[in-house]
Amino acid sequence: MEGYKGYNFFGPTTLNQLMEGVSDFNGSISFIAGGTDLVIDLRKGKKKPQLVVDLSQIPELSGVHEEDGRIHIGGATTFSLLSRHPLILKKGLCLAQATRRIGSEQIRNRGTIGGNIASASPAGDCLPVLLVLEAMITLQDPISVRRLPLCQVLQGSGRTCLTSKEVITGIDFPLLDDEYVSGFEKIGSRTTVTVARLNMATVIKYDRENNSIKEARIAVGALGETAFRLPDLEKNLLGEINPLLLRRFEDMLTEAVDKAITGRESHPYKREAIRGIAEDMFVNLFGSNSIPGESGRKHDQ
Repeated sequence: MEGYKGYNFFGPTTLNQLMEGVSDFNGSISFIAGGTDLVIDLRKGKKKPQLVVDLSQIPELSGVHEEDGRIHIGGATTFSLLSRHPLILKKGLCLAQATRRIGSEQIRNRGTIGGNIASASPAGDCLPVLLVLEAMITLQDPISVRRLPLCQVLQGSGRTCLTSKEVITGIDFPLLDDEYVSGFEKIGSRTTVTVARLNMATVIKYDRENNSIKEARIAVGALGETAFRLPDLEKNLLGEINPLLLRRFEDMLTEAVDKAITGRESHPYKREAIRGIAEDMFVNLFGSNSIPGESGRKHDQ
């Protein structure tokens, strides 16, 4: 371990080396993979760890593969890889859509899915996606390994259940077969290079023959301390896809905004904006014909 600007630096090249290296360290530790958030915090003095551990050179923590009907993703896998990986594009499209809209190309090339989870930003774009994909998160420290649903990992704005020596080693979720469609939408101050003011992910079991929804999973971000599912809306979105169903979707999303942030300065804006996201989501999932007379609008401007 070498010293640098007041802290020690450790760059393991295997998972075993990582665990052995932090096992006996008694000071504060910050783990870094892409560094898109941590480097800024270090420069500003917001974080002053005694040890910075680089995860980017550990092969076990990067990549995507299929096993036993589930997609497995290493915790240090970059947004860029996820946005174009054939398995994600085919069996987890909403994750590809979300990761391709995170930050700039430089951010996507460096930022990682594990970092997005560990940062626990209320506006983190991967978080509503992983909720609707019903992802499990694998956490490992030198003593044990545990696997938890994302909703148990997230504990509030900037807070997770991770202990001081725990690392997100993997994320896994069931493959979406051909019965399912999925999508991600967001709004922000600029197209693509933006922190979401509002985001939403959806997974739908779609009966194409009858043009109807058989199952719905919906999660939103930037409406509270962390992203969350909308179970009441999910139950009420079942049925034939038509303009009335879209209006119901919009109305219930507006109610969710009212419940989450009434009284906040952003409330009037978000209760209207989420209706636009609802329409964009219908077009994303079912095509422009799902909204007669319209081709859908985009709200990233």
